[in-house]
Amino acid sequence: MTLFFPSLRAICKRFSDGVSGVVMTEAILSLPILVLLAAGVLEFGSVLWQREQIVTGLRDSIRYVARCRHADATCDTVARNIAYYGSSATGTLRVPGWNATDSPITITRATLVAQDVVTASTTHTLLNSPLLGILGIGTITVTLDHQQRDIGW
Repeated sequence: MTLFFPSLRAICKRFSDGVSGVVMTEAILSLPILVLLAAGVLEFGSVLWQREQIVTGLRDSIRYVARCRHADATCDTVARNIAYYGSSATGTLRVPGWNATDSPITITRATLVAQDVVTASTTHTLLNSPLLGILGIGTITVTLDHQQRDIGW
């Protein structure tokens, strides 16, 4: 037993006096935190980017409707395509999962104080990410309205 304790003390003394491996130890301790922070920045940036794309799409579509000469279903269909795809024809979605089936755009026309206005509204649930689930953040739902004065062409 007496031989064990002096060697343990010697090992502890050698470990505390040595500086080799300090950088690796610091890297091992700080790397998970840095990776988590970087992934968090990317995830929250993605959420903000998707929201901005929905805002832009809704604004572009209602501008089209506000300038459309005929208030009919064709005008509304083109406006919805502009919102979802960024063009009058179908193509790649601006935001994954934001489409007419899952997140319809409601276009309404009204007269407010002798002024014709059109309003577009939509609600979209953003796709979940594993990191947000780990952090306890549930689904994120974006609900937007945009109103524009109807001027026609």
